[in-house]
Parts: sequence; C-alpha cells; structure tokens
Amino acid sequence: MEAYIGGISTRKVISLVAALGVQSGISKSQVSRICQEFDQQVQAFLNRPLQESGYAYIFLDATYLHGRLGKALQVCSRAAVIAMGVDADGRRELLGLQVGERESEGFWKAFIGSLIATGFCEAVERGLTGVKLVISDAHVGLTKAIRRMFQGCCWQRCRVHFARNLLQRVPKAHQGMVTAALRSVFSQEEAVGLVGALG
Repeated sequence: MEAYIGGISTRKVISLVAALGVQSGISKSQVSRICQEFDQQVQAFLNRPLQESGYAYIFLDATYLHGRLGKALQVCSRAAVIAMGVDADGRRELLGLQVGERESEGFWKAFIGSLIATGFCEAVERGLTGVKLVISDAHVGLTKAIRRMFQGCCWQRCRVHFARNLLQRVPKAHQGMVTAALRSVFSQEEAVGLVGALG
C-alpha cells in the first residue's frame, strides 16, 4: 500500500518484492488488481455521504503538484484542492480532494458543488449542509466560488496565507518584528483587551 501511495511503478513493485526474497514474485496483473482495489476504496471514501455529520466550519486549500502526465511523460503542474471539515466534536476530517488543470473559479465551483446538494454539477451529490464559516486564502477564483456556492455563509481569510502575504511586503530586516506583532494580535483572548492595548 505504501508503494502505491508513493506512486511506485508496477515494475519497481515487482523488483521490490523480489528483493524481499519472495521468489515466486508478483505478476503485473496482480499489482494492477491490487491498485484497482485501492482506487475503489479511495473513491468510496471520497464519495461517501456527508449529510449525517454536521460540518459548520470548512477549510479550503490548494497546492500545486508536479508530475509526469500523458504518453510523452511531460512534467506538468496540476492544482490539488482539498476540503477539510470540522465536526461538532472539533475533529477535522477530509471531505474532498480533486486534481485539476488550474485553480480557477469554475474548477472551485465544480469541486464545492461535488460536496453539496445544489444541482450545480453532475457529480454525486453528497449532501454537505449547515456550513457557517469557510476559511481559505484570498484567491480571486476561490472567493468568488465560495460566495456563489455557500450563499449566506461567512468567509474568513486563512491566517497562514495572510501572514505569508503580509511578510512578502515587509523588508527582511523588519520581518521578525512584524511576525512577533502579528502573533500577539492572534493570541489576544478578548477583543476588548486588544482595543485597549491599541487605544
């Protein structure tokens, strides 16, 4: 399973099994069958119904992955987007994962639509409802998709992305001071204490 998740090729898996001393080896068809079983389990997890669990808080994020695609095996960059939900007990759970060409508004809308029962997309409607707050970076396509797909829901900018964007505008000599000041702002327990400290 570790080899499959790590993207190890069938040929390398066969070599690995032989190196471990299994003389009978494992055929390419057996490796393919095992991989198909893993794919089915992953798809079942990613398409499971969500209506039974309440997720009031949703985190949306994207990262870019580089990999070889197509027959020419050219290295391409692809957007991998994820949705994490926080349940009533405060536990985080992966709700969805999808890979696409780029992080566009349309792609985000289709991804969010695959989580909720809106009829906006043809994907399996999984029934995500009751979302009160969505946390994400300020990517234009993403924020537009959130406003469209989670109407009436609050949005908050991710603190990590905000800090990165802020530090990009601060000279290196002052980044330590700005980082410390920013941490003190987020560590305030009461809004009144913060206003008093600034006032």
